[in-house]
Amino acid sequence: MKKPFEPELSGPSLIAATVALTNPVAAKGKKVFDQEGCAECHGEDLTGTSAAPTLIGVGDKRDSAKLESILKQPTDAMTDGGMTPVS
Repeated sequence: MKKPFEPELSGPSLIAATVALTNPVAAKGKKVFDQEGCAECHGEDLTGTSAAPTLIGVGDKRDSAKLESILKQPTDAMTDGGMTPVS
């Protein structure tokens, strides 16, 4: 007997891509994430790694001005980990 069809759930990166299609702020964030190689430390699925924390929900924790400031002037810990300022 065949197993019943069970759809595969989308991973976080696909969800982020979908949100980016409908939200201009999310689209800008995804573009920066992709261009700057943020996945190397934060993970492709945004869940974080031993090198950097999760980015899931970061927009709910910090306002856009704070996020922009952090990207333009990373903390010492971020630069020690290899992050360069985003222009």
